Amino acid sequence: ETVAPASADQEGGEEKQSSKKVQKNKKRCLECRKKVGILGFECRCGFVYCGKHRYPEEHDCDYDHAAFEKERLGGSIEKVEAKKVDVL
Repeated sequence: ETVAPASADQEGGEEKQSSKKVQKNKKRCLECRKKVGILGFECRCGFVYCGKHRYPEEHDCDYDHAAFEKERLGGSIEKVEAKKVDVL
């Protein structure tokens, strides 16, 4: 795991740095550094993991999978309503 500073701002003498994770070698798991080769699992967060760390809860994923799925399904689901039956 390599952390590279994205930007550095100075405000009033304080130095603020925001960092973003960068994966140097895509042939190794980001968590345990195990060699994965072509069998690695690429997460939606953009990193490659081994079989043990492929699930978001196993590698502390910062990608919001729930919001992504809600947005994806939100437009495709149509409400199904039955027609009213006339009373005789």
